[in-house]
Amino acid sequence: MLEACARSCLELRDRLKMVVEAQAKERQLTKKFDEIAVFDQADRRASELADIVKARIAWKDGVKAIESLDEGEPAPEGVVFSLQDAYNIFSKYVTIAERGEFLEKVKDVFLSWYSTRVVLALQSDTPAESLILIKNKYDLLHRTDDFNAVIAHYIKDQSSLNLHEVNSLPDLFVDLQNAIVTNYTRLRENRRWAEKVLESPSKFIANALTESILAQWDDVKAVCEVTVGRTLEEDPSGALSLRMVLALKRLLSDVAPRNEEDREVTECVLIIGNRLLADVAASYPRLASSFLTTHANITLGTGTVSSSLEQLSNGLSQLIKESDFLMQIANETFDCLAIVYITPAYRSMYENLVSLLSNFYRISIEKLSVKDNDILRLINISGQIMSWLESDKKRLKEMLDAYRSRSENSSPAFGSTAIDEEIESFEKKISAKAEGDLGIAKARSELRKLNKYFVARAIELLSRPLVSTMEDALKSIRAERSEKNEQTIIGGDASMPPFSSAPNEFVTSAGVALLSLAHQLSAYSHDSNMAIALAAASKVEYIDDVISWWVQKCAAAVQDCFIDGVGELRALPANLARQFSVDYVYLADVFEDLGTAPLPEFDRMRDVFTELGYITKR
Repeated sequence: MLEACARSCLELRDRLKMVVEAQAKERQLTKKFDEIAVFDQADRRASELADIVKARIAWKDGVKAIESLDEGEPAPEGVVFSLQDAYNIFSKYVTIAERGEFLEKVKDVFLSWYSTRVVLALQSDTPAESLILIKNKYDLLHRTDDFNAVIAHYIKDQSSLNLHEVNSLPDLFVDLQNAIVTNYTRLRENRRWAEKVLESPSKFIANALTESILAQWDDVKAVCEVTVGRTLEEDPSGALSLRMVLALKRLLSDVAPRNEEDREVTECVLIIGNRLLADVAASYPRLASSFLTTHANITLGTGTVSSSLEQLSNGLSQLIKESDFLMQIANETFDCLAIVYITPAYRSMYENLVSLLSNFYRISIEKLSVKDNDILRLINISGQIMSWLESDKKRLKEMLDAYRSRSENSSPAFGSTAIDEEIESFEKKISAKAEGDLGIAKARSELRKLNKYFVARAIELLSRPLVSTMEDALKSIRAERSEKNEQTIIGGDASMPPFSSAPNEFVTSAGVALLSLAHQLSAYSHDSNMAIALAAASKVEYIDDVISWWVQKCAAAVQDCFIDGVGELRALPANLARQFSVDYVYLADVFEDLGTAPLPEFDRMRDVFTELGYITKR
């Protein structure tokens, strides 16, 4: 056993020796690697230090060379690039603002002479080769943007517009489109230099052309204003101008690239076209207002009420037609923003209409005697207005909903500061309660109020012949009774009047006149406009029977007159009470024949007459 332990100890000693020797070798190798790393680091730092020293020397020499130059004189090419290389080295370790500013000034002066060389190269027979060499210098000096700016400036100078008077805005757009495409094709394809020195040649040239035309926009605007002005001279109403703007929008909608290569130049054409449309759109609210105002200023003349109503009817029919035209054309022109452009026009139109109808009512209807046919014609016209109001309200609400539901991407490309201002002004005057513009809502309310006045005045005029004689007769009876100061025992004679007793003549006259009126009104039984006017005045959805409505109102006037004229039945002398009971029965029969429901007060008179014994119970 001891021998086995001895052998184990010897084996353990040998293994420990191997481990120790291995560790010693590893330490030596690590030490060697550390020595190499230290050397490499020192070598690298020495190289960096050498570069910095060389850069400092180069910078110092370059500064001396530049200081020896006259003011504004460009430094030699070698000096400029030496300074740039030195500055690149400095920038790896520390940034000194003064050095950067000095270098940029040196490069500005140096490259100012090269901008002319760029232009000369572009005008040469082999522009690409010369431009590549020049661009390389700009790149080395980190001034690639300056090189591109020189080329962009050259493109702008070579793309001056030569506009002339045109017949329409679409013609002006076509001229601009042709100028863009012609210049783009010339610059893009002439000697094929663009693709060799520009990163995205198609986009670059298209953007430069866009900036060029926008820089000359005053010339474009001048031609645009002359064109619009001449169109308004040809058609002062503005309809032709509105159609011209729509024609421009349609033309823009048809612009599309034929292939992928045309995409950039097409984008340029659309930017310019939409800018043109934006300029025209800025004056669109004023144009639309002028258009509707022209038709809303209806001249009624100083003739008869009948002739004035004819002029009013014709003028309103034309106004409604033109209003519909404006909505359609604005929707197609401006899509979801149409409501913004036409709201001022509709506000002004409704306000003018309120003023027109108010004046007409005050002068021709309110205090003068008007024929039945004329007042009924006015109600027909008012119904036409009420129908139009509801139709317009619905359509304007739909346009407002479209405006509110629009997304940023759906906004027209011709957005501008002007439309932003229009939208801001529009938003300030919108009310959720009014479901739109407050001014329009107020004008609608005024028109409905006028309709109510018209109907009330019509009831007054139609019922006046029915009650005027009755009022006078009943007043006369009351006056006669007062003079005689008769004292009759109330209810002293409870017997029914004889069958031969007849109603008073003023009562039969009223009944006959009421029956005659019903016959006269039969001509309006299918007048839908009148039904709409009566419904609006009554605040109901619709009137099914126009004749019954009028008869009911006029019959109510007769009943009110009879009730007020007769007075308290129980205080009447017996002879008067008997006579009035006969009158009452006659009127009740007339109302029943006409299908007219009696007023509650009139119904209660029957109960009193029955109670006093002048009428038998039914």
